[in-house]
Amino acid sequence: MNKDVASAVVYLLDLIAPHVPAPLLQSKFSEILTSLARALTHPEAEAPLLRSSIGCLESLLVVQDAQAWALPQSEISPRRAVAGLLTIAVDHRPKVRKRAQEALTKVLGSRPPKSPSVALDHPAADMCAETALRSLRDIAAAAGKSKKHKRDSQNHEPGLIHALQLIKTIATASRGWPSRRIDALCELLLNISKSSNEYLTMAAFDIFEIIFAGMAEDEASASSKLPRMLEIIAELQPSQNDSQLLPPWIAVLSRGYDVAAQVNPEETFQKLPDLFSMVSNFLNSSSHNIRVSASECLISFLANCIPSSILLEPSIYDEKALEKLARTVNDLLSVKYQAAWMEVFTVVAAMLDALRWRSAPLLNNAVKTIGDLRGNESFAGKKEADAVLAKAIRAMGPDNVLDILPLNLVKPVAGQPGRAWLLPIMRDSVSNTRLAHFRSELVPLSEVMFQRVLEHGDAEKTMEIKIYETLVQQIWAVLPGYCDLPLDLTEVSATMISYVDGRS
Repeated sequence: MNKDVASAVVYLLDLIAPHVPAPLLQSKFSEILTSLARALTHPEAEAPLLRSSIGCLESLLVVQDAQAWALPQSEISPRRAVAGLLTIAVDHRPKVRKRAQEALTKVLGSRPPKSPSVALDHPAADMCAETALRSLRDIAAAAGKSKKHKRDSQNHEPGLIHALQLIKTIATASRGWPSRRIDALCELLLNISKSSNEYLTMAAFDIFEIIFAGMAEDEASASSKLPRMLEIIAELQPSQNDSQLLPPWIAVLSRGYDVAAQVNPEETFQKLPDLFSMVSNFLNSSSHNIRVSASECLISFLANCIPSSILLEPSIYDEKALEKLARTVNDLLSVKYQAAWMEVFTVVAAMLDALRWRSAPLLNNAVKTIGDLRGNESFAGKKEADAVLAKAIRAMGPDNVLDILPLNLVKPVAGQPGRAWLLPIMRDSVSNTRLAHFRSELVPLSEVMFQRVLEHGDAEKTMEIKIYETLVQQIWAVLPGYCDLPLDLTEVSATMISYVDGRS
């Protein structure tokens, strides 16, 4: 074979093949494939010739109808051609490998003429998935056997990466992954994700991401594939203390339910309480990585799986689900989860953001517990507690928070400390609330404090008087927040306005 002539001829064919009428390519399929096979299988074929041949093969395959795709791989058929593409798609030459993967994407992503409208996957998708999985499984097994010998193990990594790229190609083209091969894929990817090689781990996660993203774009595909995939992922739950595999498994679970909430928000919400409770148990782990992964997953659930419609017009079942979620969060603040309290605080903050005005009274107990912890002088997480209480003030409103955690500055309740430390948090957090609350609760408090300062007269200021002066300043520093989009602006009496004018 004259390489130069062959390369030039096939290059020209690659250019004109997309413009050839489909009936001609269908009728001459066997002849064209036989001719291309010589170039594709020649041991001395160079990269330019292979790339052009792959381009011709792509144009040939995308026009084949359902009847042609039904022919077995043992015959000169589209399936045999795809089998050749799958072999080239893991070639050691990057440009050749990339061109083959592009061709597979185009072929699997196109619906064959005369194919059933109900078919979710391309007729060759199952075959491609099976071949890719077998290749990945064999290379992963070989890498596992030689793990003790570092050099041998590293020799298998390029093959693993190429096999993962092929998996990614098929997942992208199939808008997810062929339904009948999901079980095997999930198990393989989760095993690879615990590799010490960060690239392999990220590649495995990328594939899950591609599969979920494809399902999010195609509602029909998601409806048929996603429930089964989530079921399989749940069945593959690693050991409770597997600090290597459990975090990636939790991350995959989180992303899966993010997509489920987009496709079917109300049904996903009804599953949320049990799912939330299951993931919450991982916060009891001795591994910091597992606790962080679990808290991030719970935050994702709260951000993505509670539809606005549930908050606006909840049914009786919705209210019960919200109550169950709140009970789980309240339980996380028990001594049993003390080692994870910092992670739990982030979950409580996320739930306050998610539930907004419905946080009261659902999260009253959680706010009370965190406020009591914050008031303890020996508590080391004051900064984290302040962040949660700031979220509570924004979500519940300062009136609800002060009912739960009274300031106790004028007539302290026996056994309860003063909470002057709440005033700076309120200053930075109050907005879109009732201005009348400031008038009825904080103005009288300011008057009492200011009166004590006046009663002291011109005598040298004691520490107590300085504290009163500071409290008065802090109380009035909260007022701008109350004036930011107040809910009762039209109802505020002229007395409040005249009082403010009098002070200024």
